[in-house]
Amino acid sequence: MLSGQGLPPEIPLPAGSETITRVAVPRWPNRFYYLDTARMEVLVADGKGQVLNRYGGWGSGPHALDLPIGLVAAENSVWVLDQAARKIVRLDSRLNPVAELPLPDTGLPSYFVRDAWQRLWIASEQRPGLAIIDDMGRLVDRIGDGSGSAGLVQHPGLLAADGDAVLVWDPVARELVTIALSGTIARRTALAIPGRVLALAPHAGGVALLTDQAVWRWADGELVRAAENLHGWVDLVAHEGTLLALQPGKGLAPIAAPR
Repeated sequence: MLSGQGLPPEIPLPAGSETITRVAVPRWPNRFYYLDTARMEVLVADGKGQVLNRYGGWGSGPHALDLPIGLVAAENSVWVLDQAARKIVRLDSRLNPVAELPLPDTGLPSYFVRDAWQRLWIASEQRPGLAIIDDMGRLVDRIGDGSGSAGLVQHPGLLAADGDAVLVWDPVARELVTIALSGTIARRTALAIPGRVLALAPHAGGVALLTDQAVWRWADGELVRAAENLHGWVDLVAHEGTLLALQPGKGLAPIAAPR
């Protein structure tokens, strides 16, 4: 069940998209980036599902990916988190390789996001706190690991960048932690959301959370269910103000328009 009226049509995925599990959308029109975790590759496609380019794949070549698990698109670049290789690969908008950023000792990297200050935040499910690196891969800061006065993020999980803050979902405490870009924890919000949270996406002044059962929106102190009775949805993204859910093998389904 989808909420809202006058939603745009579903955006088709490229052919053979059954193993696509992540989507990222930059500000440029008509470009969608997908991560195929089974084929170990990144694809860029237009709004009709036509593949424009690919990067990665199995093997031992210079462009092979070992275990890509995260994808971010911003400005004129795309970043891929390769968990097994413990690195972030930077690509240009056409998926040409630009740089490889070996990660500092962050534990096994699990999630990452790029903030408005053009820094990459990296979380590991194995240790508290987050590491922040610059575009050269240099460690800029560690936040929420108990070593400073910022506050502790005991179980960092999903990440999302929202203007002047980074949002962190703690799956154990079941709370949303808002961290200002200065490194201070602005607030902690316990959310009684049933099921496992699979994706996190800022939307219309709030944040949307995808579970295996529903999509929830938290905004202005209110938690509402935006969609329910889900089957196989795996990721969320906001595109031109509309919240879209990724359904592998099907498409990007619109859920909610701007309020």
